[in-house]
Parts: sequence; structure tokens; C-alpha cells
Amino acid sequence: MGNKGSRPVFDYNHCAQKLGPAGVSQYRAWFRSLLNGAADDATAGIPFDRFAASELDAFRAFGPNFLHRMCQVVNYSGSGTVQFDEFLCFAYVRDFGTRDDRLQLLFRVCDLKGGGKIGRKELRKMREAILLGNRDAKSGTDAAALLKRFDILIDAWVTLAFTVFDTSNSTALSFNDWRRLAETDDLVVSVLDALAAPRNEFPTLASVAAAAILLPSPPSAADCSRATPRMRRGVPLYRVGSKVRTFPRGMTPVLIDGRTLEGGGQLVRNGAALACLMSVPVQIENVRGGRQKPGLQAQHLTGLRLVTDLAGAHLVCDGLRAHTLSIIPQMKSPADANQIVADCQTAGSISLLLQVALPVAMFGRQQVGLVLKGGSNVSMAPQWDYMADVFLPTIRRLFDVHVRSSMVRRGFYPRGQGQVDVAVPLVGNGGPLKAFTMVKRGDVTKIAVRIIVSSVKHRLPDLSAQLVDDVLHELQRAGAPISHYPVEVETDLSTAAAAGYTSVVGVLAVAHTSEGCLICGSSLREDKKMAPRAVAEAARQAVAELKTMLSTDACVDDYLQDQLILFMALAEGTSSLRCRELTMHTRTGIFVCEKLTSARFRVIPDGSDFIIECDGIGWKTPE
Repeated sequence: MGNKGSRPVFDYNHCAQKLGPAGVSQYRAWFRSLLNGAADDATAGIPFDRFAASELDAFRAFGPNFLHRMCQVVNYSGSGTVQFDEFLCFAYVRDFGTRDDRLQLLFRVCDLKGGGKIGRKELRKMREAILLGNRDAKSGTDAAALLKRFDILIDAWVTLAFTVFDTSNSTALSFNDWRRLAETDDLVVSVLDALAAPRNEFPTLASVAAAAILLPSPPSAADCSRATPRMRRGVPLYRVGSKVRTFPRGMTPVLIDGRTLEGGGQLVRNGAALACLMSVPVQIENVRGGRQKPGLQAQHLTGLRLVTDLAGAHLVCDGLRAHTLSIIPQMKSPADANQIVADCQTAGSISLLLQVALPVAMFGRQQVGLVLKGGSNVSMAPQWDYMADVFLPTIRRLFDVHVRSSMVRRGFYPRGQGQVDVAVPLVGNGGPLKAFTMVKRGDVTKIAVRIIVSSVKHRLPDLSAQLVDDVLHELQRAGAPISHYPVEVETDLSTAAAAGYTSVVGVLAVAHTSEGCLICGSSLREDKKMAPRAVAEAARQAVAELKTMLSTDACVDDYLQDQLILFMALAEGTSSLRCRELTMHTRTGIFVCEKLTSARFRVIPDGSDFIIECDGIGWKTPE
């Protein structure tokens, strides 16, 4: 447990250690008696005096299991600790957000397995929790007796819920199934309404928390996250296929569960970049375990090979679709070629190749050129134009690192075959990067629109002209103040498309502000036919996204916020960044940075925005 000024931070393991096994047992008994409405005399002997008064006020309202569960669900930073403001924000749902936000919160609390769906047992737990949470605590009704009394009704309700709302017939409710259930069930609706109640009208969170509180025992170390790797004779192990090998003696890897938070490629990229940069051995299990198709894909594997070559580290994995990987630092000499080629051989994102390689290349021993091959404008990743027009200019402004890039040819789904050449300069004097403050957005001075068109079935000038008209029309429809800003439009008609490619239209609308902020709304449509309606939808989506990004005082869009996290951790001093609600990618980046470095993040609600603060480590290139 640590403090930052007057901001205590909660950590489950530390709290449990403070209480001790007996204290945890007493505390659980006290909380259960609280549910039964008779807790006044049950607190005797619990060492509450070991906590500060402000800590006690918030902590005593929750069972130990729920404190751990809360760390997983509502910790803005994803760091495994919960700041006091975050604790209260959840306890009283202060400025919590929309009804949909509350619906997602309740869904995640009730998803006990963390699989993104709610099974029958989980749904039953949730129903029991709502029943206990909505009963009159002063009635003295025993919780067990109450549950037994309504056992048949609860079972019938669960069966009915799955019969009606399990639209996918998967024996588990997806979030959309859950949404339909919540909108038609009176008790669930009452819980959602209670979540929005003011502080003085919200006595407990039992209606939401009991699903976690009623777990049979405090979470084990495995539940929280494995802290130590498997060992053989005191030496850590890693697995390659069916073979188990040992890490070099004296080298104990940091274990990361690839299902954590975002559970995808962001965790792999951040983990690999920091492991290579700081020479920290890392083992990632359940790689991309939060995705429908888990395991390494071509883009991830290419990026891992690129960053380990840059750093002279050894990558251990089974190749494509591998579910476990290990990075062993300093096992070979770093690549000393003036240019390093990274080719996805598919439409894997070029932008994400740069994301994993840039920090390591910046802190290398010699300047390096990267030849990145794959998809330049593909779905599920930032378009390269976003990197060129938003990300790299921001890096240049904040850190005075002038990365130069050249688009050789564009690459689209499914073949890729695009190429971008990147020249990465070294950080001045080997670092460190200077901390930055981005909390004032300033006034929008112009909107720069970039349009990318590629098609083999349409005349490119005609398609481009239609898209320009649609974008300008959407900007006018957006109304003040967007419709009042001067607009610059640039088009790129790609001749890279050939047989086998889809037609592609991409739109980026970038707002430039008086404080130097760059805020983007973008869209990408991939369609073999590319009907006029699809072109108009691409324009509408980009402008609508820009309007959303400009609806608050955030200094970055949702895609830039997560890409700056790693640089905040590496910088010297305290950096501050104003953003909208943290994305899951951002939370994942914070989690990885705090796990692999001594950097510490704080997320402070500020009206409709959040300010991310980071005490960076001041990383320098090793001599």
C-alpha cells in the first residue's frame, strides 16, 4: 500500500497481509453478518486500527474477495492496485457515466470466469446477489434461508433467461444477450438505477458485489496472477512445443497472463518492447487469450522477431498460433545492419510493427532504418496515415525525436505487400526522454482530411471525388463548431490494387489545435463492390468519430492515448495527459509498464475527462 500525497492506494495482497489469515476470516464473518443485518458486534477483534481512517471507511464496506474483484473490474489504470478516488468512484458511482456503462460494469462483475460471457452458474450467482442486495437488511432474514426459499424460482428464472435470451445457443450469455435480459428484468433494472443513485442514497453495493463476495474463499495467488514461474531444481522453466527448457541461471522471468485486460496484441507488443529495451526476461502465457482466435498471428510474430533482432534478445515460441512465448534478453549481438527488414508476408499491420520496434530502436546503440512490409491500410489497426499524420508528429513535438518515414507502396487486405521505410534517430545523448504535460487542448485551428482510395473495379478519380463530396457534406452536417473550421483535403489514389484485393476507401479527419494537439477521427471500408452507400458511410463514420473525440477537452484521441503510455513510463519526471475514458488498450499498457518497470501511474477523474499521471523511470541507453 502506497501514498501519493493524500491519495491512499489499495492493493488486495497487501490488505490481506495486513489483516492476516485470522483477520480475513473475521472480516468475512463480519461482512456476512452485515448482509444478515446484525454486524454491530461482529467487528470485535478485527485489526481495523492498522488501516488509516480514510482507508477504513472505504474498505469496511467490502469483503476481501470483492476488493480483488474490484481490482480486476474498475481499476482505471489496470495496474492491480486501486487508488482511493477510484475506490470511491466505484463505491458511490460518482460521475460513473451512461446507463450502458453501468450495464457493462454489472456484466463484468458477474462474469466470474472473465470469459466475456455469463454461464448458467454465473447467472444464478448474479440472481442470488440481486436478491440479497435488494432485501431489507433490517428484516433479519438469514441469507442462506432466503436463498433456499427462492431456490426453485431462481432456477426457473435462469432456465427461462437462457431459453429466451441465449440467441447464439452457446449456453452462455453474450453482452448483447445480457443487454436484452437487463432491459426486460425488473430487478436488474432496479440495480442499474441504484448504480446511478447519489452517494447518500446508496448504502451498499451488495446488489452488485455479492456475486464476488459470496465466493467460497479469498482469491488464491493463481487467481490474482502467478507471481513465480515453474521451476526445476531452482531454475525457471519455459516451454517450446512439447519440450521444457530452462532459463539461464540467475535469470528469473516475469510472468504475464496474455488474457489480462485487453487480452490481445497490445499486451504482447508492450511486453516485448519493454523486455527487450530493459533486458528483462519475460514469459507470456495464454497469448492473445482474450481473442476469438488466440495465439500469435503473422503480424505479432513478425513484430516479435523484429524487436528481438534489434535488441539481441532470443525469442522462444512455436511460431504462428503459439500460445506461450518467452523473451530471453542479451543472448546474441543486436542487429548491426543499417536496414532491418520485417515482412509480415500477409496484410499484417505495418503500423503495429512500428509500435513494437520504435522504443527499442530509439534507445539503440546506432541509428537504424526499418523496412516494414505488410498492410498499410487494414482493419483492426491504425492506418499508416494515422501514424504519419498524428503519432509521429506528436512524438516529434513531445520528445524532439524526428522519425522520418516514406510510403513506398500501400498494402491492403488480403495480400498486403505494402512497404514503408522508416529512419529512426537515436534519443539525444542516449536519453532520457523529458516528461511532458498535455492537459490543455486549445482551440481547433483547422481540420486536415486525408482520403485513401484503391479499387480495381472503379475509376479512382470518380470514387475519390464522391468521397471528398461526402466528407465535406458530413463536416457541414456536424454543425458548429466543426462546420466552422477551415478544411484541407488531400487525396491518395493508390495504384497498388490488383486482382485479389478488395476495394478500399479510408478517411482520416485530423483536428489541429492551437496547443499543438492532433485529434483524429478515422474510418476504413473494405468492400469488393464498394457501393456509393459504403463510401458515404466511410465519410459519416470518420466525421462522427472526430465529433465524439472533440466533445470533451481531451488532448488526444482514443488511439493516441494508449500509444503514449510506454513513453510516459520511460520519460524522466512526471508526465500528465488529459484524455477521454481510458480504453482497454490504455489500461493494458499501464498494467504492463507497471509490471515490468518501476514507473507508477495515477488516473484522476476530472469532469468528463481523465488525467493520466505517470512518474517515469528516466530510461537511458545502457553504456
